[in-house]
Amino acid sequence: MKLLASSLLILLLFSHTPAAMAASGYSPLRDYNTAGDILLHSEKQSKSDSYYLLALQEIKKNNPLRAFNSINAGLRENKYDIRLLRLRGFLFARSGKLKEAYADFSRILLLSPEDEYSTLALREVKTAIDNAQSSIELLYTPPEEQKNRSAKDKAPKVDETSEKTPEKILTSSYFDNMRDKQQCLHNMDTLQRAYENYKKTNSNKPFSIKDMMLSLALKFEPLCPNRGNYTWTNNQIECSVHGKEKPLRGEVTKIFGDFNNALQQKQRKNYLEAEKLFKQALIFYPKWPELYYQLGDTYFKMGRLQEAITHLEKALSMAPDNLDIQMLLAHAHFKQGSRAAALAHLDKIIKENKSVIHSMSAKSIARKIREGKSYEAVFPTY
Repeated sequence: MKLLASSLLILLLFSHTPAAMAASGYSPLRDYNTAGDILLHSEKQSKSDSYYLLALQEIKKNNPLRAFNSINAGLRENKYDIRLLRLRGFLFARSGKLKEAYADFSRILLLSPEDEYSTLALREVKTAIDNAQSSIELLYTPPEEQKNRSAKDKAPKVDETSEKTPEKILTSSYFDNMRDKQQCLHNMDTLQRAYENYKKTNSNKPFSIKDMMLSLALKFEPLCPNRGNYTWTNNQIECSVHGKEKPLRGEVTKIFGDFNNALQQKQRKNYLEAEKLFKQALIFYPKWPELYYQLGDTYFKMGRLQEAITHLEKALSMAPDNLDIQMLLAHAHFKQGSRAAALAHLDKIIKENKSVIHSMSAKSIARKIREGKSYEAVFPTY
């Protein structure tokens, strides 16, 4: 069970090699005028940055315990350092400590609600927790009920989404909205569990996020990405923006179901199966840049660099400000031997400077390319 749980997150944060993790697996944190401003931000910030770099080195050397020690030391200096929280969440997930990973990724999303990688990581951790619980429940399910459940799972499902919303799924903004709904659903799950625990000792009290936090039944306040308010209506959580939990779950599950299956196959290194599933999803959702990005990353891992570049450029045309796509394109061009094309993407990242992590990584890689180093020398395989 721990092996299954830890495997679900590796693709999210170790997209390529450990040496390239900072370049390819992290989303923007704060805006600075220059990359060097991070060193002047504050003494605590500077110290936490140093511990972050030390932790990356320990992970590269396969020393998770030392990595944990560096991360925790950095968090003592700056408990709001998102990179350290994200890195610790990954290590927790990899070691099978799913609840701790869930707490770290949830905390990140409170600090930075638009953190895409933490959103994806939180979803995968939640899925792993649910799958583990389902496996436990199945052991105690009567044989006849198991048979009925299996028959139900095999029954053909009607694709109602493409019939009801054919125009919506053809727009890129639709998937941005779906990610918001997905995050909102995660919040509802958190509130549901907290309220159930809260009612055990406060059965007569109404649903109150403030009271649950005071009683420690809820460790943090889940925030809707679209600033919706959460209430308790007819035995389920309801968001003032996204509606009730059950209909929302059905919509989110439908949209992300095939995508999640493809991601799992990619993580298991079943790249041909992942390729097939991503392509199937593209038939229904041809304007979803994340699909092109993931398919491009799949081709990158297979060594099919030109196909990777083609799909990554398609993704970038739909999401021109996405630094992760730009960074992976630079990797693909560099690995293919197209140094000028790689430098063009890296210099663009440096110039825009929307993310300290991406900018510093891009500067480091660009400098090594201009020094004449090969891809294998910059990103050795261990």
